[in-house]
Amino acid sequence: MAGPRYDPDLLNRRAAWRAKQRRVRVRRFFSFVFSFVAIGLLIWVIVRSYAKPGVPFATPTVQQTQFEVYKTLYDALFVTPTGTATPSFTPTAPTATMTPLPSATATMTLTSTATPTPRIGTRTPNAATKEAEIRSGTAGSHSVMTEDSGGAVVDYDFKVLGQPGAINANVIYPNSNCSWMGVAGIATDSRGEPMTGYYVRVGGFADGEERETMTGLFEIYGPSGYEITLARPVQAIEGPLWIQLFDERRDPVSEKTYFEPSERCERSLILINFQKD
Repeated sequence: MAGPRYDPDLLNRRAAWRAKQRRVRVRRFFSFVFSFVAIGLLIWVIVRSYAKPGVPFATPTVQQTQFEVYKTLYDALFVTPTGTATPSFTPTAPTATMTPLPSATATMTLTSTATPTPRIGTRTPNAATKEAEIRSGTAGSHSVMTEDSGGAVVDYDFKVLGQPGAINANVIYPNSNCSWMGVAGIATDSRGEPMTGYYVRVGGFADGEERETMTGLFEIYGPSGYEITLARPVQAIEGPLWIQLFDERRDPVSEKTYFEPSERCERSLILINFQKD
């Protein structure tokens, strides 16, 4: 069985504590002596100031009795002299008046250099020919292509609001520092209510890969938010890429929207929103 542990500093701590107690007692003693001497000196000065020259303090006279001496001493020690009241200034803290400031509403302006192209419900050339024009750069950096079948116009339930825009991914993921790039957005109905459970697909990669997610999985963008990673870190991607919305049966409910990813960090997040007509 292990014996008690020996503390080598115990004796030193006790000695230091005793020395401290001695210093405290000495200071208290001298404080008491000093206070007693000061009070006695004060009484002596007061008595001297009221006593007449040549007349002992304890000897009563007709003009000043022993009671008057005691009363004088009492008044000098315990009675607060009445003087002219000096007006005192009491600072009053000013009351803060809260003036509501107009709430800052962040307005995100999506800048696009797209060349206007035919929208939904407009007859367009063959889809393969249109896609070739977009890939060659003759149709602008962000373009929309209407799918058709044998020359028939396809009318989809959803459309893309405006043209694809781009912001810095740091707005959503602080300190990402060019380590990620992707495409994101929301899907709503005609009244702006969120539409969840729809599939979002991105394709057009050089290796033929298609990536898919579902609306409502990324509520950081809203109740019907979606997000698809394009690359890690930010880099040049041979484009253009396309994005399309599908229902739960994976039938397309929007046309393909083409966009050009940027290799600049300040445009690392592409924003594309779908709305039901």
